[in-house]
Amino acid sequence: MTLGILTHSFNESLLLQKWVDHHSKIADSGIVIDHGTTDDSIKDLRLPDNWEVIKSNMVDFQCHRLDQEVLEIEQYAKAVYKQDWTVTLCTTEFIFTPDFKNTIEQVHQQVPDARALGMRSVCLVDPVENNSMNLLDHSWGYVDYENDAKGNRVEGCRRWRFIHNTDNPVYEVGRHGVGVPYVQVPELLLLYCQLAPYPLCRDRKLAVQTRIPQWDKDHKYGFQHLITEEGLTELHSSQSALSFDLNTFPLYKQYAEWWKANGGL
Repeated sequence: MTLGILTHSFNESLLLQKWVDHHSKIADSGIVIDHGTTDDSIKDLRLPDNWEVIKSNMVDFQCHRLDQEVLEIEQYAKAVYKQDWTVTLCTTEFIFTPDFKNTIEQVHQQVPDARALGMRSVCLVDPVENNSMNLLDHSWGYVDYENDAKGNRVEGCRRWRFIHNTDNPVYEVGRHGVGVPYVQVPELLLLYCQLAPYPLCRDRKLAVQTRIPQWDKDHKYGFQHLITEEGLTELHSSQSALSFDLNTFPLYKQYAEWWKANGGL
């Protein structure tokens, strides 16, 4: 099988090169969609073979147009790079499952009718604010649950991403859901740098909100990007208090050992 991976990027000097370096070990081809970057992250980007940068036609991050543009570029990538499976991630999301392509093949053999496979995200927080860029850093914590209406912890995943083998997965807004037959596979793990590294990630989040149009704000789309600097500080404090030691998460610990033995991240 062949695997293609995409990301859309705006001023991602914090994570973009690390994201490309990591995923070039996993995917056969890749595309970075540049949304008018003004820092040096695109100019200085080192790309491996079968990777390219495509300039977005958008002037903002309007959610529906963004998802449509991602779909169109995915279709281009499937045609040009002959991708069997395709996934688009944010630059804050890192595939962490070892031997990823073989894992996808094995899962799909068990559920051959699935057109998409759901990967769960572990939301990372940097409670000690050491700004480490090491995804194997034992000092990070994770928040891998939701709170119910009464504030009780409910173990589970906070968000999903989907890898698919179809020309149109019929994305829901934000691409956290699809409209084709799918299976959620908890063993397919993403590390989501939600509040890590901190406080470096704070500036990234504040920059993103400058590109969200008023219509999206009025309709509560992209609300997670509209938080103020003061609100981010409060969120980091509350999530740090709720977070668990990342090394106590069995699947992370198992996968981290594999990565350490196979060249790290």
